[in-house]
Amino acid sequence: MLITPLLLACTALPAAQTAAQARPVPVAVTGRGLRVECVDTKPGDRIIRTPFGLVSVPLDPVVEVTDGGAQLVQLLALREAGTLDDLGLMQDLSTAGQLTALALLCTSFAAGDPERLEPYLLLESWGARLDPVARDLPREQRVEWLWERVQDDSWAKSVFAAARLREEVSQAFQAPTEQIIGISDLRKSLRRATPQHRRAAALIAGRQQEFSLREQLLLISLNGTGQPTRDAAAGASNEIHPHAARNYWARNLARGEDPYRERSALALGRHAGADGVKVLAHVLAAHGHKVAERFTFAGREIWVVGDADRYVREIAGFDPQRQNVDVRHLRTDREYVDLGSTFKVTRYREQLAVALLQALDFWAGEKTGRDAEQWLAWYLEDRVGDPPR
Repeated sequence: MLITPLLLACTALPAAQTAAQARPVPVAVTGRGLRVECVDTKPGDRIIRTPFGLVSVPLDPVVEVTDGGAQLVQLLALREAGTLDDLGLMQDLSTAGQLTALALLCTSFAAGDPERLEPYLLLESWGARLDPVARDLPREQRVEWLWERVQDDSWAKSVFAAARLREEVSQAFQAPTEQIIGISDLRKSLRRATPQHRRAAALIAGRQQEFSLREQLLLISLNGTGQPTRDAAAGASNEIHPHAARNYWARNLARGEDPYRERSALALGRHAGADGVKVLAHVLAAHGHKVAERFTFAGREIWVVGDADRYVREIAGFDPQRQNVDVRHLRTDREYVDLGSTFKVTRYREQLAVALLQALDFWAGEKTGRDAEQWLAWYLEDRVGDPPR
């Protein structure tokens, strides 16, 4: 079972042994309750030294340093007993600031399931705060140093560094070269076999507003290998050109083929905000309707059709060798849901309906437990101001 080597790696003790025998894990606690595994840190410090870098807490100093070893053993024992699932354990370790155990666990889960997104998200939330760069390194060399660390073969080091680097790079069109990663390096990394390096390149490209990568990233958001890569490409696409991204995913969700419809739903829920909810709701409204049915939802006529449009994944005018792309199909005054007299939706099965509900929960930031009918009622009342009758 996966947890057994992790128990040994994290504690060097069987989970059944007493808390008194647990390996010490010093954890700094700030006045506001932040908990972070630490090294050489004491009360009053405003910089917390961790095994992975420094965490700055200038307005929330450390008030105590406690031993988190017993807590770590207890959490791992709960997982082994089946009380905690994988995601619950990762989240609890993150809340507890158990960075070493979290890094080991996320590394194992990411290797075991390349489609899993949660390990990246949890480590990136910490990586954005952790500063692994030596304090005496000149500021103009920080971006280059972090990029080199992103290339590290250690999955956790790479993910931590990518999240920190994303906080430090600037928009490419207005920054000096030492504050950005070159476009050739990003293109090369997007082609790498390792998912953490592909994801890192997409995250950086989005933050740098690399417009010349827009179409490539849009394609990767649906065609990329592994959900971590697709998710980062979707986020980058939305940062670079949110209207283009939203319409691309709307077209593929409404009329595309599996599995691109599910992937489009996820991209809309994760990255397109309230505008994405409109698309998700309109497609969800077609669930259960038969081919050739027409009905009105939120003032829009929806027409359920039987055939998929196999051209929706293409991007008009896109040529990877050209810098100037025909963008007439991306006009900001054209919203895909509102084009034409009716909104066509290809009939779909339960699998896509489930993906739509998951996407709406992603947007909500929680597992709402709402079914399709409840989400549609919420949309009509909360977003349209037209409560269902």
